[in-house]
Amino acid sequence: MKKCTLFFLSFALFFPLFLSNAYADNNTNTPNIPKNNTTFLQQANTAVLSQSADRPGYYTLTLYGVNPYMTYFSTMPFHSSSILLTQDFMNTWFLGDKGAQQNNPNAIILGSQLNGEINQNAEVPLLILSNPKSNANKTTIQYVAKSLSTNSLNLKEFRYDHAVLVITS
Repeated sequence: MKKCTLFFLSFALFFPLFLSNAYADNNTNTPNIPKNNTTFLQQANTAVLSQSADRPGYYTLTLYGVNPYMTYFSTMPFHSSSILLTQDFMNTWFLGDKGAQQNNPNAIILGSQLNGEINQNAEVPLLILSNPKSNANKTTIQYVAKSLSTNSLNLKEFRYDHAVLVITS
């Protein structure tokens, strides 16, 4: 009888917790991505950073030929690393009810070539990303990017080939 009472008491205490976790995320296959101190690497064939005509300091960042997988790693206290589907990143971490939607992440963009030349640019633009739009069929992702660089970026458009977008939370 004592075991039965203990079972029902445990069930009554933990079942609501189980239900709240089960309904918190509709997609149970989505990995549990740490929200803090995490760096995401998003690769694309080409990235174009175009200056906004109507908003100084703002750009449109468009990634073309986006890799279907992303690598991420976290620092203390998590010390974890893994890969995830880019679409899962966009659907849960970036567009979900927590994470980047509430606190837009910082990012830098790197590429082996900048505007058709070998990239020897010492200045890497620091950006804040927001308003992502992805098109899985065309493997493109577009962000609104605000420049945090102290020097204004000196071109209206930057084209990065073999691009890596480094996103930090």
